[in-house]
Amino acid sequence: MFKILTTLLLITITSTLIFAFIYYQHDNNCKGFLDALYTSAMIQTLVGIQNEPASRITKFSMIFQSLISYLITAHIIIFSHVYIKSI
Repeated sequence: MFKILTTLLLITITSTLIFAFIYYQHDNNCKGFLDALYTSAMIQTLVGIQNEPASRITKFSMIFQSLISYLITAHIIIFSHVYIKSI
C-alpha cells in the first residue's frame, strides 16, 4: 500500500511540474514560473483556476491535467478503501 501511495505522489508531483513548464511556455497570463506552478497546482489539486486562458494549447493542457488529477484522486480513494477493507 505504501508503495502505491508513494508512486501516486510521485506521479502527482511530476504531473504538476510538467504542466507548470507547459503553462510557463504557452500561457501569456503567466508572468513567471511561479505563476505557472500556481496554475498547475490549482488544477492538480482539483481547486481549479480563476481565469479562462486564451491559448488553445493552454486550454488543452488544463483539460488533460484535470483528467490526470481526477484519475490520481480516484485511485487514491479506491486503494485506500481496499486497504482499509483488508485490515
